[in-house]
Amino acid sequence: MKTALCIDYFFPPLAGGWVGGFKFIRLLPEFGWRPIVVSASETVRYDKDYSLLDHLPKGIEVHRTGHREPFPAVRFLMGKVGLGYEFPDYYGPWFKPALRMARDILRREKIDLLVSISPTYTTTRVALRLKHEFNIPWIAELEDAWSENHYLLRDLGHRVAAPLRKHLLGRIRAAERDMVQHADKIISIHREHVSQLTRDYGGEPGQFEVIMDGYYESDYRGLQPHTLYPGRPNIVFLGSSYGGFQKTAEAFITALNEVDRTAEAVFIGRAARVLMTGKLPNTTLIGPLPKEKALSFGAGGDFLLVITLPEARWHTPSKVYDYLRLGKPILAIVPTDGDAARTIREARGGFILSYDRETMKTQLEQILSRWRTGEFRSWAPDGEYIRQFERRTLTERIVRVFDAVAK
Repeated sequence: MKTALCIDYFFPPLAGGWVGGFKFIRLLPEFGWRPIVVSASETVRYDKDYSLLDHLPKGIEVHRTGHREPFPAVRFLMGKVGLGYEFPDYYGPWFKPALRMARDILRREKIDLLVSISPTYTTTRVALRLKHEFNIPWIAELEDAWSENHYLLRDLGHRVAAPLRKHLLGRIRAAERDMVQHADKIISIHREHVSQLTRDYGGEPGQFEVIMDGYYESDYRGLQPHTLYPGRPNIVFLGSSYGGFQKTAEAFITALNEVDRTAEAVFIGRAARVLMTGKLPNTTLIGPLPKEKALSFGAGGDFLLVITLPEARWHTPSKVYDYLRLGKPILAIVPTDGDAARTIREARGGFILSYDRETMKTQLEQILSRWRTGEFRSWAPDGEYIRQFERRTLTERIVRVFDAVAK
């Protein structure tokens, strides 16, 4: 059995384990790979979801190390004066502890492959250093864009003064170029992201692989739907949000309330916290839940909501794949020519809504009119298309890349 050293900051019980490396690391032993994980300590300031540990097979070795974290008040004040400057990202102080821990493992274990999971992009910097020091094959697995991540750019625009911002983006582009030049293989879950990397930096033939995100079929065995408001349209949003989310979410809630005052928007997860600052009509806000409970609310909903920034054509949130598997109509406020819209259309999974509130209102009127007639009771997306996103199928593809790089 070959061994992969996986650098993954957000490994469970950190709540980011819904996605990231956990999605395939937990399955690697079934495909002949032994994973050893270097991850963040449980002491870091981040949401925890201990139910995820129930899905972690016995015998997977996880090494954890903490890091210095800035006080939230200090970070807030630095941002206020335009000095919220962090490289490669907020988790940069984890670089040295993670590097020391990974070095120790590489010195005592026979490691066949190094895998970095991003975000955070600090993992990529750790892997790049280890690649140089130990001459070990390296796969960079990317969950998000970096230099053209519109959520990051928006955040930097709020926290970093323009001259510093230009300097920081220059450093990010240089680090991104280093990754392309030195990684043996780059796996991205976004088609548009690969297009950007190849356009900007070239790369070797066959260096890039698109293996999209997905869902676990086991999450749906015995899943009991939970409907909060029977007889009324329940529109459910699950999981996290990103910069710019609040404005679009509030526009959606306003449009929905103007179209149908009986409809209820239900937000479950970290996104709910973002909306707690305002008084929103016909809106239910529930904080983070274990995934099984969250999915039960999704299964009991009438529609499933997803929101991205209008310029983020590359971004398909991981929730989209669970939404497709849940089989309820998706209401997607996403770029019409982006990756998420393409996937939803190809799956016959739902409706692409406009960012313009008046146009959105017209679309919602038509959709809810059809719902009232019972038309969506027989809603059926393309199951054969959706099955390609099951995690074991995707992990099989990832393992083929592992085998080719570590041969």
